[in-house]
Amino acid sequence: MLQNNSYTLLFVAFSGEEGGLLGSEVFVKSFVNLGSIKQVINLEMMGRFSTKSTKPFVTEGINSSGLIKKLNTNLRRINPAAEKGFFERDKYPLEDNFIRSDNYSFAIKGMPANTIMATHDTDKFYHSPSDDWRTLDFEAMTRAVKAIAMACTPLVQGSNQN
Repeated sequence: MLQNNSYTLLFVAFSGEEGGLLGSEVFVKSFVNLGSIKQVINLEMMGRFSTKSTKPFVTEGINSSGLIKKLNTNLRRINPAAEKGFFERDKYPLEDNFIRSDNYSFAIKGMPANTIMATHDTDKFYHSPSDDWRTLDFEAMTRAVKAIAMACTPLVQGSNQN
């Protein structure tokens, strides 16, 4: 196991988002040391990309911490061949993705928290019985997750906190 991170990574799968962010709310209420959380990155709807873009977008709101700029800078620094502006700003802020995703439970408690998404709730498979593994774009999802991992490396190594 590598020991080169300045921070501990915690991967959490929440339930109850559609019921009012229930899982993330319970987690935030029960977590002992909220001040130790440096950044929350919620991945949401990563399996299908919008018809308007093949790039993931980042929701912003209170305590957003300039994550989009950090991610794009880090990705290009680590992989100069990466597409410039790979991470985009949410083009549909009126859909309130920021306050409807699990990142919000953390943001209202003062933590930098964002969601990275690939598509919007206007997608024909969103909350649909036909939303199954056959509708996923595994190649695009793999590309996005690899880019997220690369772009987050400086964050977890403590070299990109400002």
